[in-house]
Amino acid sequence: MVDATKAGGAALTEGLHSTPFEIYRQRLSRNEATAEASRSRRNVLSWVRLPVFILAASALYGAYSSPDDRLRGAVIGFLLLGGFALLVRMQRRADDSRAKALDLARLNREAIARLGRDWSSVPLPLPDPALESSPLARDLTLTGRGSLLQLLGTARSAEGRRILGEWLIAEAQPETILARQAAVRELAPMLDLRQELERLAMRTPKKPGVLEPFHLWAVTGSWLLEKPWLLTLARGLPLITIALILLFMAGLVAAPLWLALLPIHALVWVATAPRTAGELAHLEMRAGDLDRFASIFALISSTRFDSERLARLQHQIQFDGRSADLWLRRLAHLVEYAEVRTTPLLYIPLQLVTLWDLHLIALIDRWREQVGEQTRTWLESVGEIEALSALAALCFDNPEWALPEVDPAAERWRVTSLGHPLIPAERRIANDVEIGPPGSFLLVTGSNMSGKSTLMRAVGVNVVLAQAGGPVCAASMSMPPTRLGAAFVIEDSLEDGISYFMAELRRLKEIVDEAHASSGGGSRYMFLLDEILKGTNSGERQIAVRRILQELLDSGASGAVSTHDLALAEVDELKERSSPVHFTETFLEVEGVKTMDFDYRLRPGVATSTNALALLEMVGIRTKRRD
Repeated sequence: MVDATKAGGAALTEGLHSTPFEIYRQRLSRNEATAEASRSRRNVLSWVRLPVFILAASALYGAYSSPDDRLRGAVIGFLLLGGFALLVRMQRRADDSRAKALDLARLNREAIARLGRDWSSVPLPLPDPALESSPLARDLTLTGRGSLLQLLGTARSAEGRRILGEWLIAEAQPETILARQAAVRELAPMLDLRQELERLAMRTPKKPGVLEPFHLWAVTGSWLLEKPWLLTLARGLPLITIALILLFMAGLVAAPLWLALLPIHALVWVATAPRTAGELAHLEMRAGDLDRFASIFALISSTRFDSERLARLQHQIQFDGRSADLWLRRLAHLVEYAEVRTTPLLYIPLQLVTLWDLHLIALIDRWREQVGEQTRTWLESVGEIEALSALAALCFDNPEWALPEVDPAAERWRVTSLGHPLIPAERRIANDVEIGPPGSFLLVTGSNMSGKSTLMRAVGVNVVLAQAGGPVCAASMSMPPTRLGAAFVIEDSLEDGISYFMAELRRLKEIVDEAHASSGGGSRYMFLLDEILKGTNSGERQIAVRRILQELLDSGASGAVSTHDLALAEVDELKERSSPVHFTETFLEVEGVKTMDFDYRLRPGVATSTNALALLEMVGIRTKRRD
């Protein structure tokens, strides 16, 4: 069983009484000040560099032109050149410091916007295709502007977003949720680690599948190592050639015999060039990515984790006693040696004499043979830590939210002070909600704009967060392991010739089938149906809705249904299995202008009022009575 707990109260590490907003503001100011100081230091170093270089050149020229003072001039000149090199290095460090500070300032600025649900100031992440195609994504606003994925947008890499998206739409077992919660609880106060992870991941490829060619390359057979004769030739010929060159230069061999071997070198070069050039070019394209991921692996490897899941993920980015960052940097160094190909005056003689590319390919193939199979596991482990970090950020930002209790034996979903996580805190209205036991449903009635759909979505989004292992927008929540089905946003298709009504029927059939498939399993099925079957007349609609609900309830599912049709509450087959609740409104008239006010508070029983005609009058469409 997962213990219920407040999710993030211990996370405010930068002041006992500081709020997340205040912490982010302090960090933003500090990062902006660091960026400005680094910029000033860089400018000063840039101005100092030029006179130091001029003085070094002058000293060396003086040493050259004055034989009597040559030694002193040379020493001074080379010392000044060393100082110039040091200034260049310091300038690069200042540039790196400024870039890092600007990145962190940006992250804290976005965190402030995320707290206020200022969606226009928060980056819109690219959703994973699997998440975007899920009906839940449309129904519960999991993707797009103002979505749950945007709220959880600190998962920056494609792999992190993919794993987070999978968690949002898939049911999870209680032990899995418990392990994720323990990791989220540990990561929540680790703000430095989370922001540095986000900063580094921000530089990795954004589009899903971009690194797939690298994975395929890493597990492909090592073609050069599988041809030992070619490898022997590539090693033996250059050794003989270099030996003959040294003997010729030493005067021990009268004729330049090594020239006779160069045509053989050239033939080997031409024969292997398509394969070697292709592989080296592929790796050169990934060199930056390798370095960025190596920095992420180094960050994770240098952190101590206590929770079982984080410790296991940390262990998975090691191989043969070495961290993945060391393995990746080894490959990156080999790729750097291939950059000599961009300097033809150096590369052509080097390649012609030593067959340089083949030696690099042999070392790279050896790397691939040793750890190529591990690369996917490494990146998946980092992606999972990113997903956990995104949920931990939600804990840190909302210390009043709770981590839910998940009990396999539970038959009800009980939530106190339930709110919608995508609504700003100052406008969010909380309600207590209970759904269950199996075979029953919550009937939500009320007039237009009273809050029915928002309540239903709040239930769904919080169940999604709970299943992912994150905090919920509630004071407390207890629930069974859940499989969720919802019907909110139905789209017709002109291309496929499917009407709105038929599209809705198909979606409802999927939900019914899922409910029957879940019957007797380890998870409880929850359905959320918002004003279903609007595309038919009221008489047939009531019959159809009754049949659908009976199918769902007979399968042992529980859920919530919102409707304007108050007669649904009087259907005999459903009345005993429903728990009616409603929203209401208050009509006011000020100086002859009628207005309507909602408090969005859930009340027991069926709604007793409607507001459609009042809304017509409020927008200026008056209803005339006919004599």
